Amino acid sequence: MPSPNYGNGVQHQRLPPYGKPKKSSGNACLKCICCCYGFLILMLIIIAGLTFYLYLEYKPEIPSYRYGDNSDVEAYFKTTFLCSGKLPSFKQGHKNITIMNIEMKGENGFGTALQDALEESQKNGQVPLLVTVKAPVNIILGSLQLREFTVHVKCYLVLDSLLSGNKPKIVSSRYDIDASF
Repeated sequence: MPSPNYGNGVQHQRLPPYGKPKKSSGNACLKCICCCYGFLILMLIIIAGLTFYLYLEYKPEIPSYRYGDNSDVEAYFKTTFLCSGKLPSFKQGHKNITIMNIEMKGENGFGTALQDALEESQKNGQVPLLVTVKAPVNIILGSLQLREFTVHVKCYLVLDSLLSGNKPKIVSSRYDIDASF
């Protein structure tokens, strides 16, 4: 279409409509990622502030542990039960090492094969024992006592001897620890 002539001899050019439609910039994915990162940073700042507030408000203490009454300690030579006992109920503080004597009782008539195996192990200085411990434990934070859970410990020991009058020496040890809630 020719440009209109308005009678003054000057031709006017037609201008395109004001404001072209904008093309998609293709950065929608980038904008979404930036929004997500901004939200994550905001959440981290809120969580850090809340943690700081709770720390100042409650002044957390190092936990202590309370061991309950329903504990079991058992000892085995190879797979044969030897004796059992109970842990005393007590509270143990942070960095506290508690040594306790546990009375272990058991009545087991050893057969000759088991007696011979035990004597042979003592001659070799390699007496294998398994000691299992099951103990209910509460973690205590200041005046707050958390839910009780049970700790299961299997201690595989090799001692040099079990003769009375001799203090046995641990030749090797391995521990498996598990907890149930």
